[in-house]
Amino acid sequence: MNSVGSIISQADGESEQSGSLVHRAMHGIATYIRERGLVVGDRLPGEAELADQMAVSRTVIREAIRGLSVLGIVDIGNGRKPRVAAATAFPFVMSLAHATQTGQISVEQIWEARSCIEVKAATLAAAHRTESEAARLVELARQMGECEDHAEGMTELELEFHQLIAVASRNMLFEHLLASFAPLLASAVPAAWSTRKTFSEKDEVIEMHTGIAMAIAMRDPKAAARAMERHFSRAVGYLLLARYQPTVIPSDDIARKK
Repeated sequence: MNSVGSIISQADGESEQSGSLVHRAMHGIATYIRERGLVVGDRLPGEAELADQMAVSRTVIREAIRGLSVLGIVDIGNGRKPRVAAATAFPFVMSLAHATQTGQISVEQIWEARSCIEVKAATLAAAHRTESEAARLVELARQMGECEDHAEGMTELELEFHQLIAVASRNMLFEHLLASFAPLLASAVPAAWSTRKTFSEKDEVIEMHTGIAMAIAMRDPKAAARAMERHFSRAVGYLLLARYQPTVIPSDDIARKK
């Protein structure tokens, strides 16, 4: 191997080693958080202390903390020292967007998974919702019936409707998982509405949302599950009829505030 080739090979090896050290440090910091029982807002030790504990350089620790920040495990915002971060939907949004945009997930698979999550969320929401959440769901269904903008307007209402059900389930994981589907709805809702040509088809959609809202308001888990299952069965049919192909543009506003 010539000298240039040796230099490139050595650089690649050092880069690979550095990457593995960063990954090891990321796991080490996550383990430290877990084993020390740290909670949201607690500060992490300084770079020097972490570097000594993990036998790596401060540069490696710095890169590891940046990586954990992207994953939503560590908060390094506003120039503060690293702290344990509150969970957000951002990692879910990015992962689903990547899988969708690279063709690793089909439309059918996306809505099969979402249907399972939404049915369970509706079941739990019927048991755990507050009075204000129940009232808001019924109001959102009413607004859908009056909405003439079946692109942006209906999308906003549908997003709030389904996300509120996830919140009312009192399961943060459902809340984050459903938030990860939100960017998909930005293109799916208008696509589905474009296939609903008659008044009866459009009225059916509103009736299904009203049925979900009323079942949750009446604290009837079985009825809520049945209504949500019916809704998704019809929604998938509309999307297939529209030959819908997922278009995802992750929104920081959606992902990071959930």
